Amino acid sequence: MPVSAKTATKLREAMARLLAGEPLHTDGALTKENLAREAQVSHATVHRAGDVLAEWDAQVARPVLRTPGEVARDETIADLRRQLRQAKARSPC
Repeated sequence: MPVSAKTATKLREAMARLLAGEPLHTDGALTKENLAREAQVSHATVHRAGDVLAEWDAQVARPVLRTPGEVARDETIADLRRQLRQAKARSPC
C-alpha cells in the first residue's frame, strides 16, 4: 500500500533537510531510519514510499563519510587533543 501525498511530501521535505545538512529531528546521518525520524513517520512508512525511496537511493548512492555535525565534532576533538598535548608538554612532570 503506497503512502498518501501528504506523507510523501513530509518525506521529501525531510530528505531535503537531511541532504542540506539542516536536520530538525535527527543527528543528520543519511540513513533511512533518520529519514523516517526526520519526517516523523514510522520506519515501515518509509519502506512503503517506493517513489521517495528511489529518490533517496539516487541522492545517497554516493558514500557520505561524515555529516556536517560530525565534521565539526571531530574538528573540536582534534583541537582539544592538540591543546592537551601542548599542556602536557609544558607541564614539569
